[in-house]
Amino acid sequence: MDKKIGKVKSIDKMDNEPWQLNGKTYYDFYVTMEDEAEGRASSLNEFAPPYKVGDEVEYTSTSNHHGTRLKIKKPKTEGSYEPKYSKGSDESIKTQWAIGRAVELTIAEMPTNGNLLDMDSLEATAKEILEMHKRLSS
Repeated sequence: MDKKIGKVKSIDKMDNEPWQLNGKTYYDFYVTMEDEAEGRASSLNEFAPPYKVGDEVEYTSTSNHHGTRLKIKKPKTEGSYEPKYSKGSDESIKTQWAIGRAVELTIAEMPTNGNLLDMDSLEATAKEILEMHKRLSS
């Protein structure tokens, strides 16, 4: 099941019924690659997969008693960005949100006599907002 790179030679819609997995409906296509690898590939689009004849794609091929299955996707372009979710980024977003709200509250409460933002009070307000968020979320 090594990843290979190849060009799509032909795509034919299969006559079988669509099937479902995890609430999504899949449609099958019979795909032949220029290196003569061929098999069934599935798509969420009823009319065409997300690649076309002549496209260079990454694919893997697996065979069992049901036949050969191709898993096909377009290769990532060099320098493309693929965001990764992490727990740390979620916490960072919450912290940025709390600081923003604290700044808004502090500015709204500032007297009009020109006092500057007090960083200690700003930090304390942000911490209170985060603690309130944690209490309300649990």
